[in-house]
Amino acid sequence: MKRAGSKNSAQRSIALISAALILFTAVILTLFSALYYNSFTTKSTLADAKRFKDSFSETMDYLEPDELENSYTDDKEYYDDIRSYLRSACESLGFDYLYIFKASRDSNTMKYIMSASYDDEKDETINRERGFGAEADIGDRSYIDAALGGELAGPERYNNKFGSEFAYYFPVYNENKEVSFIVGIDFDVSEIKREAIGYVVRTVLVVTLVLIAVLVVLLLVLRKKVFIPIKRIAAQMNSFDP
Repeated sequence: MKRAGSKNSAQRSIALISAALILFTAVILTLFSALYYNSFTTKSTLADAKRFKDSFSETMDYLEPDELENSYTDDKEYYDDIRSYLRSACESLGFDYLYIFKASRDSNTMKYIMSASYDDEKDETINRERGFGAEADIGDRSYIDAALGGELAGPERYNNKFGSEFAYYFPVYNENKEVSFIVGIDFDVSEIKREAIGYVVRTVLVVTLVLIAVLVVLLLVLRKKVFIPIKRIAAQMNSFDP
């Protein structure tokens, strides 16, 4: 009586189990990627926004905020220095845009004091269209009202001609503890996606390689401990066939 089919059947079973395990891992990693993207969007961008808020607010402690608005006409060199500072912050913290504007609860229009981006082309465009004195509709007031109330508000997701952005807003106070203006921080959504996808791809590759290594070791162990003994037993049994 021949038992050759037993070995093939066991190998097929292991192959099916391995395929199912890889498929299950792929599903888990897909779910993980979605959860990671949401977590990265909220936690990472919020941390960078808080870091800049603290730094900028500390800087403004030594300045009179209203002087910033007046500097456009009274001291252009000082105004340009602040814009250079904003551009450097965009580069170091990965912001798409930074902008300063005035807003109030009584108006649906915001008035820009300055805007900046590290990218030269973007900076030229935003400075031209959202530079000093430019006005724009506020749109969803909830985030601006929250900033006027003292919060670091966001992220707000919006799309316009400048791109697809996640935005945060925070207030800057004058010496009378009144909101002098609001600072807006924009993160490029496409860049966030690239970073998140890159992390997920690296994770998938590592997990896949580890999984393949484990399966290879498992097959080697099974070959030594199961398949070879079965083959020997089958050979001995075949020798007794009439």
